[in-house]
Amino acid sequence: MKKILFSMALLLLPIAAGAYDAKIDGIYYNLVKKAKIAEVVEGDEPYEGDVIIPSTITCDEIDYTVASISPYAFRNSGITSIIIHDGIETIESYAFMECKELVSVTLPQHLKTIGEGAFYGCSSLASISLPSSLTSIGGSAFYECTSLTSIVLPDEISEYGACVFCGCKNLVKVNIPKTMTTIPPGFFSACEKLESIVIPETVSEIGDGAFGGTGIKTMVIPETVTRLGSGVFNECIFLSDVHLPDNMTSIPYYFFQHCLSLTEIEIPRGVTEIGSGAFKGSAITAIDIPSNVTLIGEGAFQDCIHLQTISIPDGVEGIYPYTFQYCTSLTSIRLPESLVWLGHRAFYGCVGLEEITFPENMREVASWCFIGCTGLKTIVLPDPVYRIGRNAFQGCSNLVSVTLGSKIQNLEYGAFSDCKNLADFYCYTTTVPGKDVYAASFFEGSYINYATLHVPDFVLDDYRTTSPWSEFGKFEGITGVSIRDVILGEEQQDAPYYNLNGMRVAQPGKGLYIKDGRKVLVK
Repeated sequence: MKKILFSMALLLLPIAAGAYDAKIDGIYYNLVKKAKIAEVVEGDEPYEGDVIIPSTITCDEIDYTVASISPYAFRNSGITSIIIHDGIETIESYAFMECKELVSVTLPQHLKTIGEGAFYGCSSLASISLPSSLTSIGGSAFYECTSLTSIVLPDEISEYGACVFCGCKNLVKVNIPKTMTTIPPGFFSACEKLESIVIPETVSEIGDGAFGGTGIKTMVIPETVTRLGSGVFNECIFLSDVHLPDNMTSIPYYFFQHCLSLTEIEIPRGVTEIGSGAFKGSAITAIDIPSNVTLIGEGAFQDCIHLQTISIPDGVEGIYPYTFQYCTSLTSIRLPESLVWLGHRAFYGCVGLEEITFPENMREVASWCFIGCTGLKTIVLPDPVYRIGRNAFQGCSNLVSVTLGSKIQNLEYGAFSDCKNLADFYCYTTTVPGKDVYAASFFEGSYINYATLHVPDFVLDDYRTTSPWSEFGKFEGITGVSIRDVILGEEQQDAPYYNLNGMRVAQPGKGLYIKDGRKVLVK
C-alpha cells in the first residue's frame, strides 16, 4: 500500500499549478533562455473558451519558439477549442486530460508525438485530424473520447501505446495503416459502434483485448499474424464470423468470451491448446476440436448454453475445472480413451446431459463434477476409478443406476446425495469403501432404503454391516466377479482376503487368495 501511495504522489508532482515563468495573452509558459524555447504549462487560473497557441512568443525582448505542451497543462479546464500553430512537436502526457467541453482541435503540421492520455476523457471531441508528420501516439491518448466518430491514422506512425481508442463508444470508422506491425493491447477496446475493420498483412501481432467489446461483426485475421493475445474478441457480442490463420497453434485465454452471436467457428488444424475461458459464454452450438489438441483449459466452454455436442480428441488427459459448467444444452459427449481425470465442476449444471461414456483409463471423478446433471439416468464408471470426489453426482435426480468398479477406494462427502430416483447401485470392490467420517453422507437424500445394492456375493455381509451401505433396502450378490490377474502380494491387512471358495480369511498365510477382485499369491 505504501508503494502505491508513493507512486500516486509522484504522479501528482508535475501537475501542481503556479510553476511558470511568463503569462502572455492568457497562456502560461516555462522559458529555457539558453535554447530560446518555451513550453506551455498550467497556470494560476484555469484555461477557458477558445485557445490559440502561437509558434513563437516574445518575452523581455527575447524571441522564443513554442516547442511543446507540458503534462497536464490544460487538464480539467473549460477550453472549447484549441489551435496549435507550427513549431510544437510534442503534446506531453495528459495535456488535455478531462477537457470535457473541448470540441475542436487543430494540430500543427509538424507534430511528432502525442503523449500518453493526451486527450484522455475529452468527451465532446467529435473529430481530429492527425498530421502526416506524426510518429508516436501514447497509450490511452484518446481514451473515452466518447463523441469521436472517425479518425485516420497516418502511415508514418511507428509507435503506438496500449488502449489508444479504448472507450470511444461512438467511433465507427478508423483505418489500420499498412505500416502497422502490432495492434497493441486494448487498442479499440469498448468501441461499441466499430462494426468492421481490415487488418493489413503487415500486422504480425495482436495484443490482449485489442478488439474487446467492439461492435465488430466479421473478422479475417491474416496469415501474417503469428502472435495473438488473450481476450482479443472478449465481449464482442455481435461477432458472428471469424477466419483464423492456419498457422495458429493455440486459442488464447478468453479469446471469444461472451461472443453472443458466434454460433460456429473452424479451428485451424494446427491448434494444440484451447486456453482457459476461450469460448466462455459464447453462442457456440457445436465445435470440431482438432485431433492435435492435448489441452483444454479451465472453463474453456463454461456457460455455453447453446452447445449441444462436442467431441474431445485422443491425447487430452484431463478435463480441467469448470470446462463445461452450465452447458445446459449439451446432451452427449465423447470422452477420449486418453482421459485420466475430470476436474471439479467440469460438468456442473449440465441439465441436458443424458449420456456420457467414460474411458477405460480414467482414475478419478473430482468434486462437484456432475452436480445437477438431471438428465443422467445411468452411470458406469470404469474399473480403474479409485476416487469419487465431494458431491460429485449430487442432485442427479433422474439417476436410476450406478456402477462402480473393483478399484474404488474413496467415496467422499455427498458423492451421490439427492439422487432421489436411484434404484440400483452396483459396486464391484471387495473392500467396503468409505469407512470414514463422511460415510453416512454418501447417499444423503437419495432414499436408498428403497434401492437395491449389488455387490460381490462373498462380501454381502460386509456391506450389510457397514454404514451407509447397510441402509439399502435390498441386497443382491453378484456372482462370477471378474478375477483378471494373478499378482504377488505381501502379508497385509489393509483389505480383506478370501480363499478360492469365497470364505474370508482373517490372517492369510502363504498361498493363493482373492483380494480386491484379483487373485493374489502370498509368499
